Amino acid sequence: MISTVHERPGVYSSYEVSSVLSANAARKTVGVAAAAAKGETEKVMLLTSYAQGVEAFGEDAEGAPGMEALLKLLFANGAFGVKAVAVAAADGTPDYEAAFALLNEEEEPIIRSATTYVIEGELDDEQLEAIKKHCINPVDSRETGMDKPETLVQDFPEPEDVKIFDGFKDMPETELKELYDSLGLAMTFKDFLHIQNYFKNEEKREPSMTEIRVLDTYWSDHCRHTTFQTELKNVTF
Repeated sequence: MISTVHERPGVYSSYEVSSVLSANAARKTVGVAAAAAKGETEKVMLLTSYAQGVEAFGEDAEGAPGMEALLKLLFANGAFGVKAVAVAAADGTPDYEAAFALLNEEEEPIIRSATTYVIEGELDDEQLEAIKKHCINPVDSRETGMDKPETLVQDFPEPEDVKIFDGFKDMPETELKELYDSLGLAMTFKDFLHIQNYFKNEEKREPSMTEIRVLDTYWSDHCRHTTFQTELKNVTF
């Protein structure tokens, strides 16, 4: 397979080794099958830098461009990630067909990133916790260790059944206010009273946690300005 890459003006290269797996404006993932100085054959390696590729596959022999040359070209021209396979065969003829079959498997590469904060000076536990609270947004981040994980695959427990707020529609205002305070909602308590009135007189049933959270998100100014008076229509659960 021959792929001609014209990633930048003035850069024209043709290699019998590359295959674009996926690409968009922000990230390009490229599959590469090439002869390499070292590395296991028939094993796909996910690379995120040229240096990582050289460590895994070695440097090309002088006058014999292969994996190293291609990785250098790809990362220099904006590749976000590269899935690479070293090719070889007993009779000396590289088996590109088998290598491309590995690259074209349905499994998508998993890429995760982390930020390391280096803090100097003497800190007590309270100060350290204050720094963590300032730096780590629990909505999209979590604290982790420095050890390399065995896998990037994440296992998630089976979610529990969606909670139903039993007694919500007939709940006294004092109890409703306690529930409102416990949920950490963005909406006002007046909005919460309006929801109670709606489920009591229109739906005639108790709301679920999902419904309360959807309304809370939708009514927040992060999603739309309440003055626009837009409506949710044809929503089913």
